[in-house]
Amino acid sequence: MSLKILGGFAKGFPIKTPKSADCTTRPTLALLKRRLFDRYQDLSDNIFIDACAGTGAIGMEAWSRGASCVYCIENGAVAKKILRNNIEALKDSYHVEFSTRSIDVIYGSFVKWLQHFCKKYLTWDKSKQKKVIIFFDPPYTDTLLYELVIAAIDANAWFKGEVWLESDELKGLPLAHWREHRLTHNKMDKHYKQGSSYILILQY
Repeated sequence: MSLKILGGFAKGFPIKTPKSADCTTRPTLALLKRRLFDRYQDLSDNIFIDACAGTGAIGMEAWSRGASCVYCIENGAVAKKILRNNIEALKDSYHVEFSTRSIDVIYGSFVKWLQHFCKKYLTWDKSKQKKVIIFFDPPYTDTLLYELVIAAIDANAWFKGEVWLESDELKGLPLAHWREHRLTHNKMDKHYKQGSSYILILQY
């Protein structure tokens, strides 16, 4: 599969993907990704967290569009190698820009990383806290992980930014699940769909 950065400074940069037989990494569908970033064309000054990063394509897209700091967190063995190679290739091509805007790659559990990040996040001022975006795209069938992460973000109302949540109506959690779960919180903003897959924007 051929992927490229769609916009921003590094538009057109090629992103390597693993063979489908090698791992369970599933890149975000191209049209879905394009529709999302048509809305978020400029991410200047945002801190972007690409959870379950896979190839790193979404995190790299955010960096290309101006994100000041990107964290890519991945736990899969095959995906780790692909992610590392993609980020290193991007650094080689745009090493000057990396001196001021970074992409940090973390290998391990996103749930555990989020616990440490929360402590750091709470030391920031409110304007910086609101500039944080978490893109969460685990394997669609891992519904327990969805629940664990959203519960961790909801806990004690510590998070003030946005969550972009990707899932699938047939293979994962349907949109109706989030409407029922979050209606009283009034945080659902918009969603984008391609086929049965969707990305839901949650504002905190």
